[in-house]
Amino acid sequence: MSRAQEMHAGGELAVDATRAVIGLARDVHLTIARDVERFLPPPIRQVATCHIRVVGFTYDLVESLNVIGLRAGALVLGALPGPAPTRTRVGRAVQPVVNGIWGDAVLAKASELAVLMALRVDHDDVTPDAEGLADAFPKATGHLVLFVHGLVESDESWFTRVGTPEGRTSFGERLEADLGATALYLRYNSGLVIADNGALLDTLLDAVRAAWPVPVERIDLVGHSMGGLVAREAVLAGADRGAAWVDDVGSVTTLGTPHQGAPLAGMAPVGEWLLTTTARSAPFARLLSGRSAGIRDLTRGSGGRRPHTMPGHVAQHSMAGTLTRSALVGWALGDGMVRAASALLPVPDGAGNLDRLPGVGHQALLRHESVYERLRRWLG
Repeated sequence: MSRAQEMHAGGELAVDATRAVIGLARDVHLTIARDVERFLPPPIRQVATCHIRVVGFTYDLVESLNVIGLRAGALVLGALPGPAPTRTRVGRAVQPVVNGIWGDAVLAKASELAVLMALRVDHDDVTPDAEGLADAFPKATGHLVLFVHGLVESDESWFTRVGTPEGRTSFGERLEADLGATALYLRYNSGLVIADNGALLDTLLDAVRAAWPVPVERIDLVGHSMGGLVAREAVLAGADRGAAWVDDVGSVTTLGTPHQGAPLAGMAPVGEWLLTTTARSAPFARLLSGRSAGIRDLTRGSGGRRPHTMPGHVAQHSMAGTLTRSALVGWALGDGMVRAASALLPVPDGAGNLDRLPGVGHQALLRHESVYERLRRWLG
């Protein structure tokens, strides 16, 4: 996308956000004003009625001026020289957050800023054909390890560094050195329905396997948080249609994945309902109701997809962190986002590994040495 196109799309998103904020303030203000009006004597009530009309007109004027300013600003910024916003470091950080929180709305209203699923190398999408894969992976091996990020994250999230005696490197680079694997990093719109992202990943891996530069011997998937659900859905979708790439899958490893739902995501519907119980708080319910389909999906986790539905040859490993080493606090808080009971996916004996990591928080699962030690052992 060009700079002008992305600026225009960003301007329209800003317009929607501004209208939502101003509309929220207007509705709360007018609700309180009308509540007060009912208790005033008739002569003063007429003044209050006039005040309400002026308030409504003022908010409408402020909204119109902001919309005009935002659209004009987007037009001017789009005409200036420079890279498209999503090609900058700040843009690459902001885009996955916006998509994670409002991804389905972004896709519908500002598709130029929607994240499209792709493998990534050096901040660029990889074309999943023979030429594109050969250029992106000149040292390709037959052992593929795909890293799938979580909600509001991106392919760059895996490059948070971990300390080693030899220097500082990432999980994927270390697995390449230790196991002779080839690390693949996925980027996707984490605000979309998890099953839809799983289906897209199934299709992508089918194309990658068919065009990979060397014969594929094994594929391992590693997912952080929501990424674990997407990885499992991809395998299940591929198995349902008999996809060839699923036959090569050795394991699916999940790190802090809410297989039985995430408590914070589960609280959102309750909060939304509570806010609708009074006229004064009802406008705030709109903020929660606008959350993405991906966040809504985290309420139920894997849903009806149980462990035994996975192909029998696929090992299922899961790791759960806890904020402290205290068993009681760890049980209650989990890793700060996901409780251990949800993150540890029960599997039949011998079909995988379950491991708790005391003192490892949700985001630390992306970088902790204990996580790498287990990855190396399980994937090796």
